Amino acid sequence: MQAFVNKRAVQADTAPVLLSRPATGIIAALFCGYLAVGLPLPVIPLFVHGHLGFSNLVVGLVIGVQFVATVLTRGYSGRVVDHQGGKRSALQGAVISALAGFLYLVASVPGLSPTTSLGIVVAGRLMAGFGESQFVTGCVSWAIASVGPQRAGMSMSWTGIAMFAALSIGAPVGMALYQRHGLAAAMIACIVAPVLAALITLRSTAYLSPGGVRLPFYRVVNRIWREGLGLMLQGVGLSGLTAFASLYFAARHWGNAGLVMTAFGIGFIFVRVVLGHLPDRLGGYRVAAWSLAGEAIGQAMLW
Repeated sequence: MQAFVNKRAVQADTAPVLLSRPATGIIAALFCGYLAVGLPLPVIPLFVHGHLGFSNLVVGLVIGVQFVATVLTRGYSGRVVDHQGGKRSALQGAVISALAGFLYLVASVPGLSPTTSLGIVVAGRLMAGFGESQFVTGCVSWAIASVGPQRAGMSMSWTGIAMFAALSIGAPVGMALYQRHGLAAAMIACIVAPVLAALITLRSTAYLSPGGVRLPFYRVVNRIWREGLGLMLQGVGLSGLTAFASLYFAARHWGNAGLVMTAFGIGFIFVRVVLGHLPDRLGGYRVAAWSLAGEAIGQAMLW
């Protein structure tokens, strides 16, 4: 009994002190890692359609396959977080995301047939989805663990800002690299960004979430499927922007297609900073309803 008490005392003494806001290292790692999502967004459609010569349908499938991989591997990512912590999941995701960037780079090698290049790009998108699943799940849970569950809402705001800031910056940077230096330069950036995230992750303090009842994945889905379905339908508009905005700009002979995601990210961050307190005051469902109405107006303007 005395040994058990001493062990608990040592654990309490060595446990990291909770912070007032998410650790800077976690947010920086999330930003760098999520750059690997934003950098190729306007580039891959142009490469698949303009360079390889495939149809818009193929472009949509290539862009979407990453997010399918993300959804299908969320359960695994959650288990890694629950058993080994968010830092471990984030580190694994960063390494896999860098490997996805390497596959993109291989696809840009001259002399490959269009079908071969497309297959390598699809493999890269699948790996990127697997990496994103682990990286985002790890960083978000890691950030919450660093501040405690009582500040989970604030932590989610910080992580959301980091992700969409990365999209806002990554998309135009990726487009500029592609237009000035070719696909290889943009894809090298997709390797460098998650490598930086991995290095930051390695040097950051690990925070573990307190133990509790671990529900099977299917039971979690059963509890949140209505909210999840609403979130999925809400994301259809963003899917259209990520897959086809750069192609639309090219068809119109417009430049700076990456700024589409920059504008989207600025709107997202502005609402998070200025109106992020509203769910706590008005309730999530009410805020979600008004948000969906606002998004519908924005989609109508694009149409």
